[in-house]
Amino acid sequence: MPSPDAISLPPPRRESSPLRSIYNAMRPEGRFSIRLLVSTAIALWVFVLFYIASFGITVPSRDVAQSDLAHRNSVHEALVEKLEQTIADIDKLREQNAELRKLADQQKSLIWRTQSELKQRKDAAPDVVKLVETGDQKENLYTKDHEVMRRQLDDGIRELYFYLLDQSENKEINLGKVGKHALDQMFSLLATSLNFSYVDGSQEWRERSLAKLTNKIQGAIERKQNPTDCSKAKVLTCNLNKGCGFGCQLHHVAYCFVVAFGTNRTLILQEDGKEWRYSDKGWSSVFQPVTKCSYREAVGGERAAQWESEESNSKDRVVFLPIVDGLGGGGRICRSRFLGNSPTRCSSSMPTRPSSSFLSLSGTLCEVRTTLRRPLLNHQRRFHLKKSGGRWGSAKCAEGEALSCRRGTWIEAWRRGPRG
Repeated sequence: MPSPDAISLPPPRRESSPLRSIYNAMRPEGRFSIRLLVSTAIALWVFVLFYIASFGITVPSRDVAQSDLAHRNSVHEALVEKLEQTIADIDKLREQNAELRKLADQQKSLIWRTQSELKQRKDAAPDVVKLVETGDQKENLYTKDHEVMRRQLDDGIRELYFYLLDQSENKEINLGKVGKHALDQMFSLLATSLNFSYVDGSQEWRERSLAKLTNKIQGAIERKQNPTDCSKAKVLTCNLNKGCGFGCQLHHVAYCFVVAFGTNRTLILQEDGKEWRYSDKGWSSVFQPVTKCSYREAVGGERAAQWESEESNSKDRVVFLPIVDGLGGGGRICRSRFLGNSPTRCSSSMPTRPSSSFLSLSGTLCEVRTTLRRPLLNHQRRFHLKKSGGRWGSAKCAEGEALSCRRGTWIEAWRRGPRG
């Protein structure tokens, strides 16, 4: 083991500083020489000169500064405008939110009210059903059979009344007080039967039924009297000038209507009724035309076959119907044939007794073609009797004057014909 004296310690280490390092570098014996520093400085100077030559040194001008300031101001203004728009949108959304909240409250209130009404209706449903059932029963209370039975009862009372009246007028049989009391009871029964026809709205039911039947018949006649092709329709022609008075001629036209309807033909007045003794201008100058088809369109030059019977004239398109007086026995067969069958086809809807069904149909036939009851407007005004002075047309009759004066002025106005 070496001795302590033989052990040599390394020399103490000196502290080194940057200045000392630079100093050592500048020494000739140092690691770096001054020549290296100079070379480095020259290289840096050359680099700076090269950078300046390449890129130059820019100094912002006054115009550039102003442009930059304007750009910043425009950006600021755009930001302010966007901010104001955002605030406006927020306010609008706030208003819409309030409106939606209001609508929601209203919807809740409506739902609550609807639920309350539904509950009330549900509670009242049984009563409503009872009312509806009662109404249906009342509506269906009257039928044709009900009306027929009521009319038969009325007829029975009338027949008994006529029998007692006949017996009381017979001098051989003196009924005395008993007969008078029986007649009084008959009057009472007749009044009761009449009142019975108005019980529980039966009169309204009867009027509705008749109106429904009338509309049905009128529609059928309108279609038959106004065919789509007049030249191909089956036609029944009738001469207006029957040798009788004014009312008789109207009855004659009504008869032609009935026969045409019964044979399923279109009624055409011969030569459109232009030759009429009661008006020089013809039927259409006083009454409405019976059809839209003219005599020339419907008949033309075709020869009209004479009426024989429905079967015999079934293949004839145009048939001429003579006056009912000239048909003789065949006329009675014709009347019973056609006028009896037409009400039968409508009997299911006719709320009258069978004895009056023909009268109902005849009245409907005369009513549907307003030609038989509605004159033209100028004649309605002309022949309207004014209460002041009993004036017909331009002629005057004093109040309370004899009927012959009024009759004469009416004939005078009729002969003059329409004016204007």
